[in-house]
This record gives sequence, C-alpha cells and structure tokens, in this order.
Amino acid sequence: MIMLGVVLTSPMVAAQSTEKSVEPKQSITVIPRVTVTETWTDNVRLNSTGRSELITEISPGIHVDLNKSRARGSLDYAISGMAYANSTAANRSINTLASTLQLEAIDDTLFLDLAGTIAQQATSAFGSPALDNTSINPNSSEVSTYRIAPSLKGHLGDLATYSARYSRSIISSGTTAAYDSTANEMSLGFKGDIGGKRLSWAADIKNQDVEYSAGRKTENGTALLGLAFAITQRFNVSAQTGSESNNFTSLNTESNPVNGVGLAWKPMESTKLLAVLLHHSYGDTYKLDFDHRTARTVWHYTDTKQVTQSPGASGRGSAYDLYFSQFATTEPDPVARAQLVNTYLQTYGISPGAMVNTGFSSASVALQHQQQLSFALLGIRDSVTFIAEQSESNRLDKVTTAIDDFTASPVVRQQALSGNFSHRLTPDYSLGLLISQIKSTGALSIQSTTLRTAKLSLTGKVGRKSTATLGLRRAEAESSISPYSESAVTASLNLQL
Repeated sequence: MIMLGVVLTSPMVAAQSTEKSVEPKQSITVIPRVTVTETWTDNVRLNSTGRSELITEISPGIHVDLNKSRARGSLDYAISGMAYANSTAANRSINTLASTLQLEAIDDTLFLDLAGTIAQQATSAFGSPALDNTSINPNSSEVSTYRIAPSLKGHLGDLATYSARYSRSIISSGTTAAYDSTANEMSLGFKGDIGGKRLSWAADIKNQDVEYSAGRKTENGTALLGLAFAITQRFNVSAQTGSESNNFTSLNTESNPVNGVGLAWKPMESTKLLAVLLHHSYGDTYKLDFDHRTARTVWHYTDTKQVTQSPGASGRGSAYDLYFSQFATTEPDPVARAQLVNTYLQTYGISPGAMVNTGFSSASVALQHQQQLSFALLGIRDSVTFIAEQSESNRLDKVTTAIDDFTASPVVRQQALSGNFSHRLTPDYSLGLLISQIKSTGALSIQSTTLRTAKLSLTGKVGRKSTATLGLRRAEAESSISPYSESAVTASLNLQL
C-alpha cells in the first residue's frame, strides 16, 4: 500500500522543474507499458491465522498526455491480472484509471470538463485494512467515479462577467457491499467592479442534489451576494450573505440564512494563504489553505470542514490520483503535471494503480472536518518527507434509513502519520524507507483499527526503458475484530514500450 508520507517528495521535484520550465508544446504523447510483479506474503488473507502465498501480477497499461489548443488532459489506465499459486479461486483482475480532459468548444466561452477514476476503496473504516491490491480482503471494493461538467463564460458589457456550470458525477462500486450515488450540481455566478478595481462584488446561485442507491435523495441550494476589498495588491478581504435551503435534517426543505467572511494573502510568489468561513443552520463550514516553498522545501497545511458526498475519500484512489492532487500546489497546468507524475512514478518504481488510504463507503452526505500538514526537504541525493492527517466525519442526513458505518457510529475518525526517507545511490538507483500508521476509530472502543507499516525498497533502471523494484514489507494491524501481522517480499519490472 502506498502510504501518504511518500507523496511529498513529488512536489519538490515539481517545484524545481516548473520554476525553470516553459509551457509544453502542443502534442499528443502515448506511452504503453507492462508491469510484472511477484509478491510473496505470509498472510495473503490478512487474518490472525495467516496463510503464505505467491502472487503473480501482470499489468498492461497506457499513459496519454494531450496538449492541443482546444483540448488538454491526461489519461492513465491499467488492467491488472492476479494469479495466486495456492488460492486459485481468488484469481481476478482489477482496473485503475485516472483521467481528465478539458475541451474549449468556443474561444473563451464554452468549455467541457470530463474526469474519471477507477480505484480500490475500503468498504468500511472499521474493517480489515488492506495493504495493496494483491491482498484477498473482503473489505475492499472497486469504485468508479465519472464526472461531466459543461460550462459557459462571458461578459455583460463592461458591467460584469458571468459563468454558468452544470456538473453530473456518478460513483459506482459494482457490489452490494458498497454504495452507489449520483450527484447533480448547477451554478450561476456574476462578478464585477465597483468604481475602481479595489472593490468588487459577486453573486452566486448554486443547487445540488445527491441520490444514493441505499439511501435517499438530498437537496441543497444557496444564493449568496458578496463584496471583496483589495487592501493591497497581495491582500484582500471579503464578506458574503444570503440564504440556503436543504433537506439535510428533515423530510421537507427548510430555508435559513447563511453568512460568511474570507481573506486571501499572497505576500510573495512562493507563499499564499486562503481562508473562507460560512455559517449554516447545520454548522459552520470553512477552508484554510497555506502553501510555502523555498529552493529545497515544500510546506503545506489545510484545514477544511465541508459537506461531502463520499466522506473519507479525500479525492484519492490510486497512487497516480494521489500524486496528481499533490502536484497541484506547484504545477497547476494539468498536462505538465501529468507528465511530472508519470516520470516520478517510473523513477521510484511506484505502480500508478497502487492503493492509497481511501476512506470508506457511505450512503448519505456527511459533514467532514479534515486537517493535513505536510513537509518535504530535498537535498542533493537525499529527501525527507513527513505528513500528518486527520479527519472526523459525521452523518449530516438525520432522516435517512441507510445502513453504513454511520449506523454503527455517529462519528468516524481517521488519522494518518508517515515519514519517508529516500537516498539516491547512483543517478539510476535509489533506496527508500517508509514508516507509516493509519488509524480509524468510532464512538465505541471496539470500533478501532490501527495499521502500522514499514517498507524498504530499492529501485533502479535495468534498461533504457525499464525499471526494477525490490521491496521488503512488514505490517501490524491492531483490531478487536480482525487483527493480523504480515511480512512480504515484492519484485517488479516496469517496461515502457
């Protein structure tokens, strides 16, 4: 399992690359690949009895980068077939996908955004935590997420600019153990200046509905009017007021006022701070985002509380999806970012479809408070990274009769701590040590699982287009339901065609 700590070395690479780079030329890049992995484990079923197994995994995949004047995006897809030497009945294949596409149908006016992911996700936060895709674990589901979002932008003379957007997202698990959902969101916004450019106004109207296969349909609509004042060119404050209607806590839709304040500060190009607070009838939501970069460090802190369709997921599914999100702080261009992610994964021998900490499945909207602190230090041949993350999710829909983790516990807490040390032995070979802990708890003492993992890996080039990785892993899982320990040896060869 690719834990969170390893991720912060990538922004360091991205930071140095983008500061001296130019915008990629218009192109289409297609890179086919095949990865073959052998894994020996002494506990393939992740239980207290333990059973050794030898697993062969063959993963053909393809990576595509698209950079045209009207179309920009990336796609990374792989299908992995796994064969078990002893547990042949468990032989199976899984899919992984991370894709984004931005189309400009009419110059600066009509746009279309498409996105899709396929990844493994924990069914329950309190179930047996999985290590990677090869484990035989009933607490894992293959979840597909697809989104289509057309948008329209333009000017109302010299008075204001406008934007209209519709988004439809579908989450499908393909199993009764997890839950499917469909969300529709429509928004209309206007922005303009009052007098000079230091004072501006904004009006936003949004409406969203979310329907679950095992739950009910919830709706939420907001209408906000805001003012923003630029105290300096790098610091501005804002305020919003309006009304909101939803059926989160009742069968019928109820309307209530909503108010908020915000600030944005960018003292220098490498440092930025954003803070937004909104007061709702069901509680406050807010976002605090801080980024700071130096020549050899990256600091990032976020503190958010928001309504979420899939609590605990955090937008992460596969390793590729995780790294793509982390690169955003230093490389906003999606095409250049995709190229950096692909190169980084190949350099360190990380499978794009490898599992990450992906939360749990839910059948209702939740109010989630999430905090994340990350730090990376890059030396000439060494890099040290650290990440600490915690989240607390509460069911917001008080009326639903759906049965999920929130049925057993009104609150689900998850914590992750990890550190990674990487040392480049030669220009082509690197050694890495990853130590991590992930913990999930509920309201009851028996609702607790803790997974501690240590992984040592050696990665290097064995040809012009091939990379080999040898890894040793040790894991300890504490749980009142399904404790286990596991040791494993992995060897993989990635060949780009």
